[in-house]
Amino acid sequence: MAHFLAKLAFVSGGTAAAGGGIAAGASSIFSSQEGFVEKPKIKNQTEETSEATPVVEEPAQTSSQPSCIIWEAQDPKGTSGHRQFSVLLEKHESKEAFFQKLNDRPMQDGFKTEVENACKNAEGKKNVKGRVYVWWISGQKKWIYAGDMHTGDRDWENEISNKPSGSKRNPAA
Repeated sequence: MAHFLAKLAFVSGGTAAAGGGIAAGASSIFSSQEGFVEKPKIKNQTEETSEATPVVEEPAQTSSQPSCIIWEAQDPKGTSGHRQFSVLLEKHESKEAFFQKLNDRPMQDGFKTEVENACKNAEGKKNVKGRVYVWWISGQKKWIYAGDMHTGDRDWENEISNKPSGSKRNPAA
């Protein structure tokens, strides 16, 4: 037993000087009391750190698609190409919020696609600074998106003074 402890102290001392620990040195050299087994060398931590490729953390992916606000307006006055909104009734912070709230007034075929394309400025449909303006024609029970109301930089939200402050309906309408 004393012979084993002497071997252990000798080997452990050499291993400790080389950067290993007593327990690590003893377990990596002796597989039993009698036999000597050489195990593969382990790189010390300074070598691994210098060879490691730095990991660059990327910020959380945000949607490349800007937010799309849907404004429900009162039926505009005028004729196609010369219409103007005078009242904005309700602001929806996203197209999803707008679509979810439409249970009482169904959409005709194609309206949802028009709004989605307008949000993306795709397929000839447009938005104005991330805003899409639509209106409901109660006599026809129909939603309307019109391209002529989205031309240029017409900022209906700032031009119209008669609009709700939040996303609630204007009680005067």
